[in-house]
Amino acid sequence: MEREAHVRLIRDSLKAYQQLLDYWERQVQQKGSIGDWPSVDMDRFSREVTEPLRFLKDEAGRLAEELRRHDLGVTHNDFSDSGRARGIREAAAKLAGPG
Repeated sequence: MEREAHVRLIRDSLKAYQQLLDYWERQVQQKGSIGDWPSVDMDRFSREVTEPLRFLKDEAGRLAEELRRHDLGVTHNDFSDSGRARGIREAAAKLAGPG
């Protein structure tokens, strides 16, 4: 994968990460402290926000390591873009709404 592709994927993943954090903040402002939410909301929130945040954190780290290895000229596995990461970025953009 070319350097520009690594950088683009990192930026896209970080943007999705921020969109999920913004969504989280809006939900807390609307519903109050997460500890007070009903369990059904907690389960949905975990599935739609916290698990994707963990995955994107790992994905950004993996992509940064790939970029570092690329810049050093080290032979590396070229994983390209994962379908799960792409799906999470698309879901995060939907949660962010228009704009």
